[in-house]
Amino acid sequence: MTKLGFRFIWNVPYSPEYNPIEFVFSKVKQKFRTLRAFKLAGIIQDSHEAMVTRAIQCVKKKDIKNCVNHVA
Repeated sequence: MTKLGFRFIWNVPYSPEYNPIEFVFSKVKQKFRTLRAFKLAGIIQDSHEAMVTRAIQCVKKKDIKNCVNHVA
């Protein structure tokens, strides 16, 4: 207790395995790495922004649902 009567309550440490967005970000990052490798090999000519957009678009509703269900 503090002098003013407040009591500190500590949060648990951050656990990415309990945060569904981490699974979605993982999928986006993996797709972006693949696209970047294709660009470096000259297979695609997309801009950085276009590759980010394509990586995000690879995430489907079912993927998000599975991620949420995984941590529930």
